[in-house]
Amino acid sequence: MCIRDSLNIIPFSHPNLNEWRENFKGISYTDTELDLVFTGAIDDLWINLDTGKLIVVDYKATSKEGRISISNSGWWPAYKRQIDFYSFLLIKNDLELAFKGKQERFNRAYEKFTYNGGVEFSNPEYKSDRIAGGIQRKEIFGIFNQIAWNANSMMKVVSGLRFDTYGDTTVISPRLALSFKMNESWIYRLAYGHGFRAPSFMESLIDWDHLQFGYSVKGNPDLKPEISRGFTLGAEYRNNNNFQLSTLLYHNTFSNLIKDYAIEPGLLSYRNIEKAYFTGIEIISKWAINSKLSSSFTFNYVKNEDENKEQIPNTIPLSIGGRLSYSPGNQRLLYALNFKGTGKYNPQEFDPASGEYQSSNISVKSYLIIDAQIIYNITPSYRVIFGTKNIGNHTNLAYGPYIGRTAYVELNTNYER
Repeated sequence: MCIRDSLNIIPFSHPNLNEWRENFKGISYTDTELDLVFTGAIDDLWINLDTGKLIVVDYKATSKEGRISISNSGWWPAYKRQIDFYSFLLIKNDLELAFKGKQERFNRAYEKFTYNGGVEFSNPEYKSDRIAGGIQRKEIFGIFNQIAWNANSMMKVVSGLRFDTYGDTTVISPRLALSFKMNESWIYRLAYGHGFRAPSFMESLIDWDHLQFGYSVKGNPDLKPEISRGFTLGAEYRNNNNFQLSTLLYHNTFSNLIKDYAIEPGLLSYRNIEKAYFTGIEIISKWAINSKLSSSFTFNYVKNEDENKEQIPNTIPLSIGGRLSYSPGNQRLLYALNFKGTGKYNPQEFDPASGEYQSSNISVKSYLIIDAQIIYNITPSYRVIFGTKNIGNHTNLAYGPYIGRTAYVELNTNYER
């Protein structure tokens, strides 16, 4: 027990604490809305017995003589960001629910209602000898608002409204998302929203030549922004933080999808197509098999069609990916296997002469690419990686992958001031 400054705190005990301390594993949180996984390895956790609040502890060492004052040093901002991130991971893993009293009530009061809003404005000036007139401007303005409401212990509601202007086009994009936590293992999600994408600099303004391939590309300053409307339905299962499985079904409808075409043989540009439809399923799993062995896996299937119910060019319907890692009880050493693959598909190539995509007579067969790594942490700031990419030496010179089996050695450093 720590009695200095009357702090009634002791080291915190949790069955997963050793795993949370391991590099390359740590404690993690998956944001299915952003499709991101956040992970961090903590040093230690303590608990205040008077309040029931957790305290994130990070140990530092220095050879500098004299007294060190963290709060008045240049290290403070970086350390604060680090501790704040660890705290974020702990809260997202529902650790506050393990304690009664002040912390739980505080979090409920604080997180019951959250508002985010802001304004975006840009008026960039593009200069290039490939732009008509040598200079162009594109003004973009946006206002966004989002409200998150924890209705009760089971249901969370997120609603948002965004207003964008691009040239003469005005777009209003609403969004509504619901999540239901049925128990400690299952969460269900339902969402509907509109999206907006302004034409890129390349698509709208740049004129450029591909003389070696016999064609040129002309930007289209009259392109309209892409607008999307989509539904998602998802479910997530967790088993004591050792196994996670999430499934997401989605259907998106695009208006004014930007697509290339031929103005005339040898001269290409971009135009908006009226409608496009994207329907698919995504499955993600993570499994900490034991304290040394962990795995992850992703599966994606998508069906993309235009307004004529024809496949959008160069769509790969089926893809998979995954990782298997092993750490032999030594936080400095990690063995990893990564794999990715695609199912069989019919590629399409653009024919500048006709201005159309032509289906290839030869299908690309399904394939699996496996990479291997040995990662050794020399110090907290330096690590060396020995690896081999594409162990099976699979190549397809027409559509990829183009590079066969490759061995490499890599030295990484992480330096903070």
